[in-house]
Amino acid sequence: MGLLQLKKRRKCYESTRGIPLVWNGDVCRDWPVLTVESYVKWYDLYVVEAGGKVRGLLTDCPEYAETIRNVENQCNGMSINDHIINPAFFRNIAQELHLFTDEAAYDMILGRWVQYHE
Repeated sequence: MGLLQLKKRRKCYESTRGIPLVWNGDVCRDWPVLTVESYVKWYDLYVVEAGGKVRGLLTDCPEYAETIRNVENQCNGMSINDHIINPAFFRNIAQELHLFTDEAAYDMILGRWVQYHE
C-alpha cells in the first residue's frame, strides 16, 4: 500500500472537547482503543469505538462506572491527579474493559506521571 493510500485510510479523532486525540487510527479498526487528548492537561480518558465514535471514559460511559470505581480502588483511589493520569489505572482499566491501548498515549501518561512525582 502506498503512502497516499495509507493517508486516505487514516483519520484524526477528536475528543468531546474538539481536541485531537493521540491515536490516529485506521478507520477500519474493529477493536475499541483507549487514549488521551494531545493536550497539556487531561480531564478524561477517551474510547474510540470500533465505528469511530469517541466517548469520554469517565464522563460519557455510565455503564463502566462500577468497573472504574473498582480499578480506582486498586490504584489507591487515583485515576487522575492534577490533570495527570495514573499509568496503572490506564493499563488496568483497559484490561478490565478489553480495550486496546495506544502505546504513544501510554508513553505520554507514564512520562508525565514520572515527571510529576519526581
